[in-house]
Amino acid sequence: MSMSPEQLKAQTARFIEEVLNNRNLSIIEDFVAPEYILQGSQPPIQGPEGYRRFIEGVLVSFPDIHFTFEDFFTTGDKIALRWSVQATQQGEWLGVPPSGKAITDSGINIQRVNEEGKLVEEWIRNDGLGILIQLGGFQVSNPILASA
Repeated sequence: MSMSPEQLKAQTARFIEEVLNNRNLSIIEDFVAPEYILQGSQPPIQGPEGYRRFIEGVLVSFPDIHFTFEDFFTTGDKIALRWSVQATQQGEWLGVPPSGKAITDSGINIQRVNEEGKLVEEWIRNDGLGILIQLGGFQVSNPILASA
């Protein structure tokens, strides 16, 4: 690995701020390698262009989305990143029509990077069901769960 943990952290923070929060999708290739794959995505998200289309879809549904970089650590070629997000639904998301509702979420990404520090593989875990509940796209009828 040619980048130090401090350089990887700075690059990750720059990616979140410039690409995700400032919507500068023209620089995705600076951060995402041609062989990139998002593990577990259906359909598969691959390469910088696939990543760009994924982010464009998120921005259609949540144009004001804002990510906060909460925590970070690295070992070898792996990065663990904890983040939170706030957004307002303005477009359809997972079949839920635009609601104008605000959502919050948090998650963890595990990323593998190449020698240049570009993403080559990623796993993302967040509370997708919690988002659907916040949008009204999934109703909870159990009073104990509804208050959680």
